Amino acid sequence: MENIQHKRKLDENCNVEDDDSSQKKVLSQELPSTYQTNESNEDEGEQQESFRATLYPIMPTLKKIELTSFSDQKVTIGRAAFHREKVQPFPQSHLLYISEKHCVVEKNPFIPQDFIIQDCSRNGVFLNGKRMQRGSRSTLENCTEIALGKEENKTYCFINQKNVLKDDVVSNLYVRGPHLGSGALGIVYRCFRSSDGYPLAMKIIKKLDLSHVNPNESARQGPNLIDREIKILQKLSKLDHPNIVKLLDVFDRPNEVMLVMELCCEDMLAYLRARMWSYTESEAKVCMKQVLVALNFLHSNKIVHRDLKLENILVFSTTPEFCVKLADFGLSRTADLSQPKTICGTEYYLAPEIIWASQRKESYTEKVDCWSAGVVMYLLLVKAYPFIDSEREGKTLFDKILTQKVTFSHSSHKVSIEAQSLVANLLRKNYEKRFDANRALQHQWFDESSSSASDESLTSATEDSVSVTTRN
Repeated sequence: MENIQHKRKLDENCNVEDDDSSQKKVLSQELPSTYQTNESNEDEGEQQESFRATLYPIMPTLKKIELTSFSDQKVTIGRAAFHREKVQPFPQSHLLYISEKHCVVEKNPFIPQDFIIQDCSRNGVFLNGKRMQRGSRSTLENCTEIALGKEENKTYCFINQKNVLKDDVVSNLYVRGPHLGSGALGIVYRCFRSSDGYPLAMKIIKKLDLSHVNPNESARQGPNLIDREIKILQKLSKLDHPNIVKLLDVFDRPNEVMLVMELCCEDMLAYLRARMWSYTESEAKVCMKQVLVALNFLHSNKIVHRDLKLENILVFSTTPEFCVKLADFGLSRTADLSQPKTICGTEYYLAPEIIWASQRKESYTEKVDCWSAGVVMYLLLVKAYPFIDSEREGKTLFDKILTQKVTFSHSSHKVSIEAQSLVANLLRKNYEKRFDANRALQHQWFDESSSSASDESLTSATEDSVSVTTRN
């Protein structure tokens, strides 16, 4: 058996409730101190032969479905099944696309280890985003995600047990699913808790492959980057902030580290692209308030994110309330002002002082995150980056970040004077005058009773770095 060190975290007396009413709380609690699996030493061979595949729920309100090759079992998925189980995995508007009997999953009569799915619907079944032909059958490949009626209505992930190795602590506790994306230090996969099928995320960081992160830093401190992210996530998970992704488990292998975290739907960039960037200022306000609340919490705990961007703002839920969480703390560090000096982050979101720090070997503060928040807010409002390369002008991206004023005059989208004012104060090139997260939260834009920003706020920001445009 491979040597694995299992790092336990948080309080030992934390546990997880298993009843349906506790689903909303399950991620805010620690995993049980004693893990249980469905395996038994008795008749092990017989159990494995009769337990061939599992439909793991992508929507946490659903339950996992075990499939066997030793029966004529047919699993029907659709509105009737949801009603029978007394669950509503999707908003009512999405349920309209789902048939009473939407699809059927059963064993392949000719290949016992395989399972097939049949489309019985009007609006289609999507396998990994590709729609099946109406009424057709298809063999389910391992890690196939099944969506009903609409591509975004992801319901189950099919895992064939012949692809699951039960040879160590990790695979007994969690089943790894399909690839979701990549972070600063590793690759993120969908995963499921073996005991009850609850959907989570697993980030795998290879210890020997960190040169792409930050050559100036990782060349000297590769292992420290992983340890730093783990320590920061563990600290934040103990504090349990609603707008920061929570770490649930850590496994240390000889060549990699595995982090198990709560699962979010998608990142904000993917969310906006799916909506064709149709995003109102009111919706942007909801998102930005949560981002700034999370940043204020980080900074009050002496943590600088250093890579805030749309891809690291994850959509946790859209109903009943829209909720986002900050993720990917691979480049984060504690706010020791004598240390942060390297260029770190994503270039379109870099604050001027980070660029200056690399040239002058000077340190910078947590306000680099506030600059990045200003870029995020500008993107949400204008649907474009505030600074881009310009070959015609002969200016690089860094030149524009350092010298160019931000303007709203070219925007085809109406942006309120209050929103422009907040962007102006977040994108001040002089970080000493730039709003911190707490002050940004006090801005008039978030005050529903305020009709306009103060002239003083607009004037001072305009003189610094942003041209504010009044729209009639």
